[in-house]
Amino acid sequence: MNILLIAGGWSPEREISLIGAAAVRDALVRRGHRVTSYDLSDGFESLLDLAASHDAAFLNLHGAPGEDGLVQALLDRAAEETEPEDVVTVYLPAATYDQPLHVRRDMNLIGDDTVLTGGLVVEPLAYGDDKEVCVNVKDVTFAGDGGVGLQVMGPTWVRGCRFTGWDVAAQALDGGWICSQENTYDSNGVALELDSGSAMLCGSNMNNSRFLRNGVAIRVKRLPVEWMTLELYDCSFYGNTVDLDDPQGLVVRR
Repeated sequence: MNILLIAGGWSPEREISLIGAAAVRDALVRRGHRVTSYDLSDGFESLLDLAASHDAAFLNLHGAPGEDGLVQALLDRAAEETEPEDVVTVYLPAATYDQPLHVRRDMNLIGDDTVLTGGLVVEPLAYGDDKEVCVNVKDVTFAGDGGVGLQVMGPTWVRGCRFTGWDVAAQALDGGWICSQENTYDSNGVALELDSGSAMLCGSNMNNSRFLRNGVAIRVKRLPVEWMTLELYDCSFYGNTVDLDDPQGLVVRR
């Protein structure tokens, strides 16, 4: 994979960023990846050109502008300039993002001790004829203080994530679907709310997720396909006020 490693910049934490980036580069090269290092202090325009020509970006920025959303905005622009059949992967660094992030095309978002306190919104996605279009979110902590942690209007696969402190931790609306794999939902008002009457891509299985101390663990209002049932495999429930709010009987627990 051809990876763009972004570090440096002009914040007081510049040197920490560069030291960490050197270790990241060595690890990626050992795994057979091709790595281009980029110091953000060299400017934004050349970063945009480079980002569009790489398979993935690894952000190892500390402080502004890396942690305040500006780099994500640039990578969104770069993603818009790629072809629909391209695979876009963004590696998020060990940082806390307090502004909402919006995803407007299919991509992979992979965290590394990444914390989102402003939440993530997956906008409606454009669909192609020869590609399954979805957003993959992996290894991210969603730590909120009310509101909605993850709101999706496009198919979204979520794996290895933790959600805590939200009114609604993860919510699927029309056009969207959440496939939950190996996640932890702890101390939310509603952990997982499914209220989607349509989605181009969806899966009926939820695997190995833990629902702990939520008001409602899973609330099912609508499913994308009329004949669909939701099957829970090896999911655990502990300390929730309500495990399943499922008035239509659409959930099967295994």
